[in-house]
Amino acid sequence: MRNLKWWQWVLIVFFGIPMIGATVDVLTNGTSNSSSDKVRYQSANAEFRPISGDAIFAMTFNSKADPTLIPEIAREHCDGRDFCNVLGWTDPKFAAKGFPLTERESHQLKFQYTVNRNSGLEQALWDCRVWDQANKGKCLPFD
Repeated sequence: MRNLKWWQWVLIVFFGIPMIGATVDVLTNGTSNSSSDKVRYQSANAEFRPISGDAIFAMTFNSKADPTLIPEIAREHCDGRDFCNVLGWTDPKFAAKGFPLTERESHQLKFQYTVNRNSGLEQALWDCRVWDQANKGKCLPFD
């Protein structure tokens, strides 16, 4: 170690120590510390408003929320109902205020969750123009 030149010490300090820290983080947490590897989600801030009786709801939520949590939020809202349909928008100004949906409201729809406990149906559909789904059967139909 004594035979290292000054510039070798600089390389160790600037490159070696951060690499060791990143390696330890990956080994202990299973995650990388690189900002390009992390996706930062925000709170969903989901709000619900009935748009038809007590079974169909307009939900608005943050577009930067973790999309894997949105169906769970809708599922929790529908808990205890035999039939429930949640229609979701990321922009409150486009959210439906009642039925039938206007063309603008239906084209801005980003998410739909439906549960019918009598038939066993439970599905979540997404606007695949925004959220890519590996299973295209989970995409909302658009013209």
